[in-house]
Amino acid sequence: MAQEYLKPENIEKGLAGIGSTRPEELREQRRRQLEIEKKSVQTRLDQLATSRTRLEGIVQADAAAYHSSAGANARGTDKETATKQPTNAQPTSVTSPTFHDAHGAETKTNPDRGAFVA
Repeated sequence: MAQEYLKPENIEKGLAGIGSTRPEELREQRRRQLEIEKKSVQTRLDQLATSRTRLEGIVQADAAAYHSSAGANARGTDKETATKQPTNAQPTSVTSPTFHDAHGAETKTNPDRGAFVA
């Protein structure tokens, strides 16, 4: 699209309402101005592409560090506790929470929510 503006006929059309005794100079000046703008836009696009690449690398490094630390925390960061096996581990059971209604009676229903909790 930027190339369209640089075509001589489009430069002429852009200057059609401007009168001058030296139209060639006006056309050349407009062409140079468009070339400068084009280079500026291309430079900015290149900078953005470089920044994007750099930021994507940072995001990937952050994600890797996060996953690494999350994995270490899940296993335990202390090497002794991470490798130590429990000697007298007892199975645990999961129980449903018990709530109390306004009168103090036990209920499986959360009085704040009104929904059954399994």
